[in-house]
Amino acid sequence: EKKRCAVQDVIKETPLVSKVSGKTIASISASKSNQLQTPAELQQTATVPSAISSGTPAYQPAPRRLFKPTHALQSPFVNDGKKQQFKCSKEVCEVYNAVIQFATKRTTRSSQSPQKKDQVILDYSNYWVNLRDLSDSVMFGKELISSVAEAAICTLDDPSFQHNGKSKMKRIPKRVMPLRIVSYLINNDLNHHEVKRVFRRAENHLDHCHMIFFPVLQTLIPKGLSEGVGHYFLLVLNLRDQQFEVLDSMRTILDKDLKVSCDKMMDSIKALWEIHYPNTRKKIQNYYIEDIKVPRQTNRVDCGFHMLMNVEQWDGRNIPSFD
Repeated sequence: EKKRCAVQDVIKETPLVSKVSGKTIASISASKSNQLQTPAELQQTATVPSAISSGTPAYQPAPRRLFKPTHALQSPFVNDGKKQQFKCSKEVCEVYNAVIQFATKRTTRSSQSPQKKDQVILDYSNYWVNLRDLSDSVMFGKELISSVAEAAICTLDDPSFQHNGKSKMKRIPKRVMPLRIVSYLINNDLNHHEVKRVFRRAENHLDHCHMIFFPVLQTLIPKGLSEGVGHYFLLVLNLRDQQFEVLDSMRTILDKDLKVSCDKMMDSIKALWEIHYPNTRKKIQNYYIEDIKVPRQTNRVDCGFHMLMNVEQWDGRNIPSFD
């Protein structure tokens, strides 16, 4: 016990600084701290983790899976569909380039010849469209020519276009009437062979469709003008919802000219329905007319393109949305 106490007294009296090669440990550490450190050494010392500076990371929830709502729950004002990719043939690209050249007036002297402008681009059984009419219809500030509108309507009414998986018209059975038919309906010319051909039940079976579109080109005479101007709009016979619908990009059903034209066409359609479909269960005599709030045109010449877009997108449920 005496020896142990003596050893402890010796340890207490002994200094804690020892000598290493004639220098104390404290002096060595002090000299190293006064030396300049290189950037690599600073970076190495800064990246060394320590127990004092370490902490629990902030909570981050796992990414949630996005669920696309069903068609019935989708908003009609939001277009979240995927962008369609189109692949065109060489002939289509050549026609497109020719139309763009004439529409932008970037043509050469050889391409400005009358033979080039009168070249037939679209050829149907009853009418045709040349390069001049097609380029004038798509030119900025120009109106849609009726022959070009007929060609577009014929394409929209083509079953191969409606059921090719790319068009919105494949959702419900539709029928698009030719543009020239409406002129006979307004004049109550029900015995015209064109009218009989498109309404005949043995060939068309219109009572099996959900919607029947009637594109209209109405002649309006604005105040202060002696000549009339054409305006396109759309009248729809909606057999699924049991009503008539008017889609106009400039007016509402409160407009007098629009109301009178719609009443004349509705009377003619109801009379033709009684003639060609007397035994069908779908009776349209008591159908009223509903005004559909479609996008408005921002100028005085885009009514034709609005009409064509309404034909393609209107399905009786979702309001057409396009720029």
